[in-house]
Amino acid sequence: MVPAPLAASRGEAAAGVRSREIAGDAARQLRNCQLSLMVRHRGASPAAKRPYHVLMASQLRRRLGLPAVILVVAAIIAAWTSMRAAGSMDDVREKLRLICMEAATGVDLTGKLNAENPAIERRIIAALRSVCDSAQTASLVNITVTPGDTSGITSRLMQSKPTHTALIGVGGEDYLGLQILHRGESEPLMILGYWDPTRLRAQP
Repeated sequence: MVPAPLAASRGEAAAGVRSREIAGDAARQLRNCQLSLMVRHRGASPAAKRPYHVLMASQLRRRLGLPAVILVVAAIIAAWTSMRAAGSMDDVREKLRLICMEAATGVDLTGKLNAENPAIERRIIAALRSVCDSAQTASLVNITVTPGDTSGITSRLMQSKPTHTALIGVGGEDYLGLQILHRGESEPLMILGYWDPTRLRAQP
């Protein structure tokens, strides 16, 4: 039989050993956590290592920068579209000037202006020759070109949609309106329709 004082001392010793084991386990777990955090921090991106206020400032700069980029891109697209539209109007004007000269000098324009509708084409050629009755007159015509169809005239016989409207005038007065299909600088113009602006002016 073990005396009571000796048994108590043994129990205290066992409890002390157990306490030290628990403390050792806790210390090891703490070190493991610290090591794990250090490894994660080393492997993290530079943005993740920066302080919170720095990250917020960076995000704000990015958000404020995006609308500016959008505005710049929109301005570039608008400028490019405007330049392209101006280039196509210049091309229509120059091609119409050549057509007027050909009409005035008797060049056969059959099949060159509107092969899809020969009846309309014959009327267009006659209207051109009535305005450009000589090479001198053809050299002095004023040609005003606008994008789109601004004539307000529609026809169920028209198979294509006009891309431009042209007014041909002499001495400051418009005598012939044309609905134009511009298919590119390397393609000939197609005249889809025409009207007489003098009749529109004569209406009350």
